[in-house]
Amino acid sequence: MRSVEYAPLAAAHDRSEFDCGSAEINLFLRHYARQQQEQGVSATTVAVEGKRILGYVTVCPCMLQGDTLSIKRLPRREVPALLLARMGVHADAGGTGIGRALVTRALSLAVTMRESVGCVGVVLDPKEGRTSYYQRFGFLPLGIGARFTACEPPMFMSIERIRQLLTPPSS
Repeated sequence: MRSVEYAPLAAAHDRSEFDCGSAEINLFLRHYARQQQEQGVSATTVAVEGKRILGYVTVCPCMLQGDTLSIKRLPRREVPALLLARMGVHADAGGTGIGRALVTRALSLAVTMRESVGCVGVVLDPKEGRTSYYQRFGFLPLGIGARFTACEPPMFMSIERIRQLLTPPSS
């Protein structure tokens, strides 16, 4: 059984050996995640075993056009959301629940953001072939491709759906 901890990315974490199988996702963690975190551009949470990174998720605030979302009574102007910008799980740690835990942390952060500064939900750009992974959580396609450039259509989950997911069923 792995002893995994979740923490903000720090200098002590060994990023050099991280390999999730995607050169782009590996490169971001190794060379840009900490720099962008220090600049206040984004925040990265890592799943670590000792100093070894088993997975990470990077988030940042963004704005979405309110009238493009299927949420009733939103203003037609831009509204705040949380962008799940990058996520990767080390190839050796696939299937261990680390990815699910990282997505859950991002969703929880969106609820906190909603309570403190406003947030209508979480948006992401799935990498090619990863749409079904995010659909399992309840993310749905979002038809606003102009602001996002991924191969797959952007996906969205409303804060109401997030709260349902994160609230345990009452007994």
